[in-house]
Amino acid sequence: MRRLPRPVVLPLFLIAMVVALVTASDILVDWVWFDALGFGAVFLTMWTAKLAVFALTASLVGGTRALNGLLAVRASGQPVRQLRLVRGAGDAGDLADFLDRAAAILPWRSLSVTFAVVLGLVLGLYEASNWDLFLKWRYAVPFGRTDPVFAQDLGFYSFSLPVYGAVRNLAFVVVLLAAVSTLTIYVGRGAIDLTHGVPQMQPQMMRHLSVLLALFFLVKAGDYLTPALWAVIER
Repeated sequence: MRRLPRPVVLPLFLIAMVVALVTASDILVDWVWFDALGFGAVFLTMWTAKLAVFALTASLVGGTRALNGLLAVRASGQPVRQLRLVRGAGDAGDLADFLDRAAAILPWRSLSVTFAVVLGLVLGLYEASNWDLFLKWRYAVPFGRTDPVFAQDLGFYSFSLPVYGAVRNLAFVVVLLAAVSTLTIYVGRGAIDLTHGVPQMQPQMMRHLSVLLALFFLVKAGDYLTPALWAVIER
């Protein structure tokens, strides 16, 4: 696995340090304020939930994206020259030559893992803002009244259903980004033959993309689950 060049590593390190310092200062200010009001336990509960949601989301998203990227790099084999259809005289031929050479020397595995880590951190931070949804679901209590259509306790719609919606939306984004990035790797490495009209690819590549497409439709099917079916799944 090729290492990322220093011009790429240094900016990422500086950005991570700035984000860490800003986050640490915000946490310290909040902790002092909550503790002064006598709500230190509330602060700890809130941040425990945030860290749990962040860690679960970042590990799931980053791991899924890294696995798909590495599988795509392995299935595509060595980069080949597939840009002949855009070649010609002058600048077009020079651009095609440059893209062909870049595809052969880029550290695809390192770039794929780095992108997966960044994507996991970004989505983890986003989902951490939904910490209150997960706490409501974790400590949900029944309302004692049921709706007239599905005969479900009203607490289900306030505590459980929003969490199911958030998880479904996250799964949709993860599968979609995995499919797009995987297809980008295949095309960038020249593993998909675009010179014969209909794109041609190896069987393992077709299986990989087919699995991602099946997962996409499976997540999409979750949109059509009624609250009654979600309640059955919850039980």
